[in-house]
Amino acid sequence: MSLLFYYLEQRGFSFHAQTAVLSFRLLVAGTILTYALSVLWTSPGVWVNITGGIGAIIQLASLYYFWRTLQPVLPQLKESVPRLSYYFLYCVWLAYLLKLLLQLLSAWPAIALLAYGNRSYIIVYLHLVLIGVVTFFLIAWYMITNRLGFTKTSLAAIYVAITIGFVVLEGVLISMPLFNHPEYLLFLSSVFITAGFVALLFKK
Repeated sequence: MSLLFYYLEQRGFSFHAQTAVLSFRLLVAGTILTYALSVLWTSPGVWVNITGGIGAIIQLASLYYFWRTLQPVLPQLKESVPRLSYYFLYCVWLAYLLKLLLQLLSAWPAIALLAYGNRSYIIVYLHLVLIGVVTFFLIAWYMITNRLGFTKTSLAAIYVAITIGFVVLEGVLISMPLFNHPEYLLFLSSVFITAGFVALLFKK
């Protein structure tokens, strides 16, 4: 969030600073409260579920105000960054939104118990955060700041490989009981993701 606002300021884009600050404060407050979701596996009591649920709602409110801050400058932002980096940022947005919705759902005791009993769901959530949000944003940021020395075709191939691998991996992890041998698809999707990330290490 801070890097994106830094970029907007450096480019002279006009956005509502107070709304951005409100979004940040809500994010901090929501993050503190949603820590309660991390201890639900100990069955601490309904009040912890409620606390985590409130935190998840606050984080969704933070995302709403973040969107309101960006909405007026989105056309300018889209024109000022490489098209492929904009696609990565769009994936970041979707992954982050899905992550927040899953947080909210996990505050429900039955769903929290289901997630705790199925490790693949926990892995999906971690992938959303670490790959879908953090890694995709960093790749987009390096594209925007011209720190990746690749042709557009090479970057497009890397984007396709990572995205396909990521989507297939998440889909298989969610629906593992439907497959007789999910390990083959998991391996194949991991190959796509790894190939994309390894390719980023080598400049043209």
